[in-house]
Amino acid sequence: MVGCTQDIFSQRRTTSFLREFELWLRKKSTKAMAAAEIDAAKGAIATAGESRKAIQSSGLHSKVQVMMEME
Repeated sequence: MVGCTQDIFSQRRTTSFLREFELWLRKKSTKAMAAAEIDAAKGAIATAGESRKAIQSSGLHSKVQVMMEME
């Protein structure tokens, strides 16, 4: 009987550990996804800024504005 009690206790501890590990893993995964999304957004903002600078320095920006006003 003692062996059965120890087996049940061991199974409960293992189940509890696995649940805690799964929660920890989900939190890590969520944080990693959030960090990746932030990095992607920063990259997109930087790219947009560089594109804007290139357009403004080439004079294309003012040409587009004139064309839009003509429509």
